[in-house]
Amino acid sequence: MKPGPNPYGVPWELVMCRAIGCFALLLFLWRSFQCVRSRLYVGREKQLALKLSRRIEEKCELLEKVSLVQKELEGLESTLKGSGSEKGPREAPDLEATYKKLHRSKPSHGDERLFLEKELEEQKAKHCKQDEIMADILRRIKSLKGESEFHRSQIAETKTNLRLLQMSEEGLQLAMKEALDERSQLQHSQKPILQGDAESWREQGRVQCKESTALEDSQFHAKQVQTDKENHMESLTEGLLMMKDTSSPSKGAQTDVGNLEWGMTSESGIGAHLDDEPKGALKKLVDGAKLKASLETLEVERYQTCTFLSDIEKTKEDLREQIKSLKTEQATLLSENTWLEGENENLQQKVKVTMECYQENMMKLHGKLRVEENYRVEQEEKLSKVKEEMGHTREELETYRKRATYLKEELERTIQSCWGKIIYSEKKAQESELAAWIAERNLHYFMKQNA
Repeated sequence: MKPGPNPYGVPWELVMCRAIGCFALLLFLWRSFQCVRSRLYVGREKQLALKLSRRIEEKCELLEKVSLVQKELEGLESTLKGSGSEKGPREAPDLEATYKKLHRSKPSHGDERLFLEKELEEQKAKHCKQDEIMADILRRIKSLKGESEFHRSQIAETKTNLRLLQMSEEGLQLAMKEALDERSQLQHSQKPILQGDAESWREQGRVQCKESTALEDSQFHAKQVQTDKENHMESLTEGLLMMKDTSSPSKGAQTDVGNLEWGMTSESGIGAHLDDEPKGALKKLVDGAKLKASLETLEVERYQTCTFLSDIEKTKEDLREQIKSLKTEQATLLSENTWLEGENENLQQKVKVTMECYQENMMKLHGKLRVEENYRVEQEEKLSKVKEEMGHTREELETYRKRATYLKEELERTIQSCWGKIIYSEKKAQESELAAWIAERNLHYFMKQNA
């Protein structure tokens, strides 16, 4: 993770994660407010539905009362017609007048009845429509309840998922911080070590190269000297052997001196014999002693060169082992660096995947919230329309109540007038019967007198 362009060195991914978390928290609060509002809205819808059902029941009761009043009117008309047909000859003039009045008022009542029947049919149709609307509203309320419960469960799941994502992000961030700290510490610790090791290796390599070149030169020179000395010794031994073979056994001292002289002549390269034998013998003895001393010194130098060469080989082996150990340490450090880089890449990929999943879930939730908002707006519009219809129905119910009260009053008045007319016609019928009985009696009396 590279720090962003901000001066404080805070990575942009952490800022984005915190911003997304704040946005998710605000969205959750807004969603909870919407859920509480939808609950209150559902309770208000239930109250309105109960009020509407009560109003409809009252309207049905009023319509039943109107139908009962109409039936009573029809019964009264039938009774009036029957009483008129039975007592027609006795109450003819008064009943005809009342009948005419009733016949005149009948079309107006019939029109009112037809109008009321039409209104009743319309009200029944409206009542059916309102029942259907109420059933739809109840179904929608149930569906909204189910959807609200489903969305609550989804919100709870999203909350848990968000918490898990936040926990995983925090763990990943901590792991990334630890890995970055370890990496930075390793880099800081490796830089001086590697620089110092590289410089020391370079210096050691230079010194070793110089030492190896010097040792190789000295070894080559020592080998040349050794080969020269070995050749010289071989030549001396060959000369001595030849002198032994050529000389007699009685003259051992002379042969020894001759061998020494031969060695000295081969060493010095002069190759000439001296004239005086005693001087030559002494010189040969001196030369033999010198040869022995030189041979001893050569043996010591040979031993020293061998030890020096063995020490050089040991130092070379030690240096090779040190170089191998340093190479292995360098390889392990490189492998650890590559492993840390791979872990960093894996962590970055995991963070990217989690952020993508989080963004996809947020987009899905936004889509669902938009759909729910549109559906809620539609339901509010429909409920506003239902409220308007309920207001119209209330106004119509009030008008129907007023008309029903007016019709009741008119019916009571007509019934009272009809009963008064019936009583008056009955009294007149009794009086006419008495007059007819008196007239018949007078007729019988006059007929008897005439007879």
